[in-house]
Amino acid sequence: MKKTKALLISYLAGYFDGKGCIFAKFEPDKKYCNLSLEVDSRYDKKPLNLMFSMFGGKVDIRWSERDQKCFYHWQLEDVKKIRKALKLMLPFLRTKLFQAQLGIRLAERIIIGTKKRLWSKNHPLSEHEKTKREEIVKQLKELKTQISYELKLAETKRKDSTTSAEAIVQK
Repeated sequence: MKKTKALLISYLAGYFDGKGCIFAKFEPDKKYCNLSLEVDSRYDKKPLNLMFSMFGGKVDIRWSERDQKCFYHWQLEDVKKIRKALKLMLPFLRTKLFQAQLGIRLAERIIIGTKKRLWSKNHPLSEHEKTKREEIVKQLKELKTQISYELKLAETKRKDSTTSAEAIVQK
């Protein structure tokens, strides 16, 4: 890989690590599994355009009811492109490393199942395949919850240390 491409991928991986999301949803009754990569940016569209040019997908503008503001949104839903994007970013990921590994595993299960026609409208998923996909989606959700908890804990500790430092300075 060329240095400039590796540098760009490392930048995008860092951006994705901080602001991105690996979204997976399994609907056993509907016999399908959704997988997507998503990144939101409130102010800067450039990193999302770089994601688009490197990995594909789409960039659009969305409205946040909660914040009453517009934001930019990049989304990639093509499973083959998701697998490729995650594999390229994998060496540079820190926070989302394990999520990316699970995303690659899920993407590969979907790709292989589609390629070998192991499932379709006429051929439902086997119980084994349903279980495997459900396990991966569950692990992804657990990792997100764990990371959210760790980030909140770190933020609380940072606030406590800031408060302590302010108290020391005031004395």
